[in-house]
Amino acid sequence: MEKTERPPKVPIATNLPLLWKNGSLSVTTDDAVAIIRRPYLSPSSASTISSCPARYAAEKLMPRIDDPFSVSELGTSAHAVLEELYGLPALQRTKRAARDILNEVALRTDHIAPTRDVPCRRLFWYAKVWRRVIGIWDIEDPTKVLVRQREWQLDGIEIANGVPFKGFIDRADIAGDERSVGVSIIDYKGLAVDTPIPTPTGWSTMGEIAVGEQVLCTAGTPTTVTAKSEVHDRPCYRITLSDETSVVCDNEHLWNIVEFTYPDDGPDMESLTVDTESLFTRHFVNSTNGGGLLAILNPQPLLLAPVDATIEEIHTAGHRCDTDLKLLRGSAEQRRVLFNAWADNASLEVDETWSISGAAEAPYMAELARSMGAHVTLEVVEGEARCYFSRPTDPHHGPCRFIVSVVLVDTVPTQCIVVDSEDETFLCGEGMIPTHNSGKVKFPARWGDSHGDQIRLYTAAVEVLDGRKPLNGRIYYTAHGKDRFIKLGQDEMDDTLTRFSAAWDTLRRTVASGKFPTKVSALCGWCPLVTTCPAALAAGKTRAPSATATIVEVPTTVLITQSPAPLPSAGSTPHAGLLLGNTLTVDASAAGEKVGVMDLVELKPWETPSDGSLSATSYAAQAVFGMTGLAVKLLAGADEPINKKTVTALARTLITVVTDAQEQVAGSQNLMDGANTRLRGALHTTVETLPLPFGDTTEAWGNWVTAATKRCVAIANVATSLYLDGYGDKPWSDLGVDPEEEDGFLAE
Repeated sequence: MEKTERPPKVPIATNLPLLWKNGSLSVTTDDAVAIIRRPYLSPSSASTISSCPARYAAEKLMPRIDDPFSVSELGTSAHAVLEELYGLPALQRTKRAARDILNEVALRTDHIAPTRDVPCRRLFWYAKVWRRVIGIWDIEDPTKVLVRQREWQLDGIEIANGVPFKGFIDRADIAGDERSVGVSIIDYKGLAVDTPIPTPTGWSTMGEIAVGEQVLCTAGTPTTVTAKSEVHDRPCYRITLSDETSVVCDNEHLWNIVEFTYPDDGPDMESLTVDTESLFTRHFVNSTNGGGLLAILNPQPLLLAPVDATIEEIHTAGHRCDTDLKLLRGSAEQRRVLFNAWADNASLEVDETWSISGAAEAPYMAELARSMGAHVTLEVVEGEARCYFSRPTDPHHGPCRFIVSVVLVDTVPTQCIVVDSEDETFLCGEGMIPTHNSGKVKFPARWGDSHGDQIRLYTAAVEVLDGRKPLNGRIYYTAHGKDRFIKLGQDEMDDTLTRFSAAWDTLRRTVASGKFPTKVSALCGWCPLVTTCPAALAAGKTRAPSATATIVEVPTTVLITQSPAPLPSAGSTPHAGLLLGNTLTVDASAAGEKVGVMDLVELKPWETPSDGSLSATSYAAQAVFGMTGLAVKLLAGADEPINKKTVTALARTLITVVTDAQEQVAGSQNLMDGANTRLRGALHTTVETLPLPFGDTTEAWGNWVTAATKRCVAIANVATSLYLDGYGDKPWSDLGVDPEEEDGFLAE
């Protein structure tokens, strides 16, 4: 009997009230808009809205399909177990109790019912959930935790200057007389399972390497594998370096990188640990906007024990061009002898860069040179392998390899290992590229950190409820027994709350219009809209092979491009506006005066559009809108006329004060800088304490600008001294001085 293959079961949603119109996703019924509309904003919704408003709208309208083996459902089940575990008296929080709770969770969870009747699937489900529970004992001793609240619902709270917030904290603990917030979230990292992994004795692969075996770390010494992840099926990227070596990894794998920037005061370098998706984003931004260069530091020369071979034998092998692989893992002295013998045999000149050709010899010499700290490039020229390398006797030659590309590739199985090296790194790929194992992660806030943002939003909400800031914030990656402390400094909190407020504004605006713009990203392949999304199709995006989400098919309306409409004749109704690409132009009068142009594509707050337009979510937009709003408020308070001329003049005056003060204290007038944000706050204090000369002369206004600038600078100087110099002993003793000194200080 002929076997027929059944096509994969991919759910397809059709007939949803959605329509592609002029590049945006339009919601066509009021009932659907009501479903999307939210009286509050959660951290996860804010993240999705910021990523792509169209995807957010579609996912809200998609029918729910329960899959007991999806990451979200497995996480939900594990959270349910941990919630009940920490509800027990402290001494009863044992592994046996957790197993009993897991059995109860399985019996009362409806969507697991189809799995209960298939023994192998039932055991598979148990194992996956248990793996997400048992790691808690690697992070802490549950019997010693003092729990304040479990599944803490935060509702009816406003944060970020009036944004209604809703969220659930998995667990809040009491630490001493303070409260700290801990959240358990599933996470791990991975390399392609066929990635070559150098070892002290030769080579293995990520799929073959086992716990207890040794690999090599960045210091050039052996390090032991202490744990290994399961095989994952995630979005994958290929990272290519300046020596033309590359490695494939998933979107969550970690990398230790350096970013070289070149400000006016000289070059600078920052070391960071980031995941691959953040690396992809940053590399794209830097490449398109002329930003800094990203690089990976080279490993140290290998420091290995001698192999069983005499110096004479190694010298002879080198002269014979013997490609005995065991010699590549000899001691530093043995490899030096081998290299020199090869160099003598090939008649290589001692120069800055050497080269050797040969199908077998070139790869062999490339590996030998890399093991000695040389910068190596291996390529094929007219069918012959050729190796170019710097002098390996100079360990400082080529201290890093620059990242030349990070591109999305087809998904492949990935895994990761945990090693016991001091810096938590190991070498991977034929290029011996240093990479990070799992562990504590340092995410630069400007690159985005959804997990960190979630904790910071919880922190802001708890502070509203308790009147004091939580002691700390932590994420628990229970599936792998790892945790991460989240930075809760004022700058990090301000950045997160700014993005949260921008997401709320985007939600309200898009819901009001019923139109949800698209945003192309590396994860378009996993979006339910990818098969019909105009932006994704134009960018060449297709559905990822590993995607399991429901496909949402949305029809498209074709808009006929016409020449600009003539101005309306007398007595006719003027048109409200013309939608031209991503620019909305509003006609203010019959003369066709253009009074407003705004880019509808919203970038991340720290990103600057390459075409010079204004991104509505940028820090610069916050500056100019804030100053314009303040100008209107001040004019109204002084009972002055409010029109385009007066608002523009006052807004420009206010921003001049801020940028002049910024130039004095920070050496820059960039509206995107944090110093600009701080000095705008100082300006608010200044206009409340230094009356504006409405109705006075131009000279009086010039004097006010000078005085206001000095006052902003003075405020910044005192604020900085509080941080740098401390608070002193009984600082209030100076409050009894002559009040005249106040004016003297504020005028300095």
